[in-house]
Amino acid sequence: MKFFVCGGLVIVTIVFALLGWWQDDHLLFQYNLMEIITVVAVSFGLFYFTMLHDDVREKNKKIEDIIFLIKEKLDRIFASSIVKEDKAVYLSVFKYVENKIRVLEKMSVHLKCSDELSEISHELDKLRDFVIDNIESGEEYFSQPKFKNKIPNSIESIETRLDNIILKIYK
Repeated sequence: MKFFVCGGLVIVTIVFALLGWWQDDHLLFQYNLMEIITVVAVSFGLFYFTMLHDDVREKNKKIEDIIFLIKEKLDRIFASSIVKEDKAVYLSVFKYVENKIRVLEKMSVHLKCSDELSEISHELDKLRDFVIDNIESGEEYFSQPKFKNKIPNSIESIETRLDNIILKIYK
């Protein structure tokens, strides 16, 4: 895409230069070489910075999509009570979220949100340890009053940090 636009700008510049050479009696084509070079340089500069801005915008969109996927996965899996027969599903979800966090770490360097991502990883580790270590105790263990809010609180903490990353996108 960038190549075609740059090529288009070069072709337009050449066409105008040739028209100026053939039609030297029109005021439109009576520019000196320095003015033509300035216009071309400014055009290429504007194009470059526009494309650079578009790249950042696309990267931010991907970051938002990944954050949405993480939230959706966590909300869906922990919306119902913990069942020990689904241990493999929980392990799969934790692995999925860990992989998405690694992708976020690489994609969000420009946002400087490494603190939020390390806190998310730490909170996810605590949640995984709590669920996997106690899953054999069954649903009644997780429904006890002292443990009932532990999973929702951990998920809320993760989602809050993910929201903070989204806020950094729009600063």
